[in-house]
Amino acid sequence: MSGKFLLPLAMAAVVALPFAARAENAPGVTDSEIKIGQPMAYSGPAAPYGVMAKAELAYFQMINDEGGVNGRKIVMISLDDGFNPAKTVEITRKLVEQDKVAFIYGPLGTMANIAIRQYMNEAKVPQIYPQDVANIYRDPKFPWTVGAPNITYFRDGVLCAEYVVKHKPGGKIAILYENDPVGKEFFEGFKQGLGAHADMIIKTLTYEATDPTIDSQIIELQASGADVFVDGALGRHAPMAIKKAYDIGWRPMHMIEYVAASIAATLAPAGLERSVGVLSHGTFKEPADPQWQNDPDVKAYLAWMNKYYSQPDTQNLFIEFGYYGAKLVVQLLKQCGNDLSRDNIIKQAANLKDPGGLPLLPNLVFNGTDPNQAQMRVIRFDGKKWELLPD
Repeated sequence: MSGKFLLPLAMAAVVALPFAARAENAPGVTDSEIKIGQPMAYSGPAAPYGVMAKAELAYFQMINDEGGVNGRKIVMISLDDGFNPAKTVEITRKLVEQDKVAFIYGPLGTMANIAIRQYMNEAKVPQIYPQDVANIYRDPKFPWTVGAPNITYFRDGVLCAEYVVKHKPGGKIAILYENDPVGKEFFEGFKQGLGAHADMIIKTLTYEATDPTIDSQIIELQASGADVFVDGALGRHAPMAIKKAYDIGWRPMHMIEYVAASIAATLAPAGLERSVGVLSHGTFKEPADPQWQNDPDVKAYLAWMNKYYSQPDTQNLFIEFGYYGAKLVVQLLKQCGNDLSRDNIIKQAANLKDPGGLPLLPNLVFNGTDPNQAQMRVIRFDGKKWELLPD
């Protein structure tokens, strides 16, 4: 795999103000602080992802200790929605109408963000950088919703397929994914990536987010005779898939989605010994990997984590995701300067510049472009850490 890691920026339609005067600052903005709201899954089936919000709060604390952004401290009110879209709506309304936040940042999950999108756009309150990598946040009908500059589920699927075709051209593929828009997007990307090799898929199964187990699906996929397992399981189902495949003696080429590639949240619960050889895609340098011990961006990340994060863990990818997301918010606020009107917030969110200091893997760079041209690096778990494979 060659080239650059192109982190796509959602280009929201922003209408220029018809007058020269700067718009009034958003609610929640004072001379000393800016208030941000966030629904987040600290409980429920996606609870492992709540680590991202904890990391963001810790990063904002560091920024506040350094004087804030343009003299304003960042106050983020982050509330548990249990990964329940109905609860996300309730929390979002409270944050906007009662807590008077300037904008909503980083709700987790496709369904949660869809649930609040209409409300946010009708109220003209920025819905900034959902912590979700679906393709749906680039719809001009919803100009007050701006997707994060992340690689999408669709693109991840494309890249997984390209790797399989190149390295297992005669393979028989079994694929599993969640029966929701996220899973379907990943599957559609995978099919596109296969192109003329679509007949390599011999078995396709789905699961529901509420399923207590996916054992029966794994057994059925093994029985198909597949020697490639494209594993789209997410959240608590991700370690289940790895564990069950290993325990029944199935040893296919096993590739998981990049958003599930956390040693702490996925591989350790599955069992590190069971996870050896699992493939995925990576974007960030792994802090636990000795080869990056002198990398300045990794050193800065570790210094922050050891000082500000309550439970430092160099193997938890979601902490690094949170660090990245918080950097985006700080960069957004820096670009806004002293114009913290909602009009300018949404404008700057859609035109974000490189915040710098991102511990990206070699040959990967931050750049705003088409999400369907983004690149990642292939990684393989060796029992202790993710091993970076050649391009």
